[in-house]
Amino acid sequence: MPVDVLILLLRLAMVLALYAFLLSVLSVIRRDLHRAAAGTVPEPPRGEDRLLVVDPGATSLRVGAAFELSGPTTLGRARDNAIVLDDGYVSARHARLTPRDGVWLLADLGSTNGTRLNERPVRGEVRVAPGDVIALGSVRLKLVRPENRR
Repeated sequence: MPVDVLILLLRLAMVLALYAFLLSVLSVIRRDLHRAAAGTVPEPPRGEDRLLVVDPGATSLRVGAAFELSGPTTLGRARDNAIVLDDGYVSARHARLTPRDGVWLLADLGSTNGTRLNERPVRGEVRVAPGDVIALGSVRLKLVRPENRR
């Protein structure tokens, strides 16, 4: 096959791939617009959600202390975390809570001792529901939501 024909075929393949990509992007946008118009896009969690200290472990926290959640929240021993836990078994950057599609997602950030949700090890991102207990080191925190919200 001559080089000119091969280059032409490659150009046509590239144009087709570009159009396929653009159509898939438009399809996703269209689907999201339909969801928004139908009101099926869930609200993100509001700043009313809190982490309540159930067991402070070896930290200086007190049972019943609460941390308000309003956006992506890191938990760990380092002072630059949104929630600082001064427990020797908590890593510097231990875990992260992220709001997405109306729920909170918990992820371990490669901590030495791991993160547990309701006594189960956290692998990847897991959904945290109101009433669930997050364990980092010897600290136990419960996600609470005001009663006027579901």
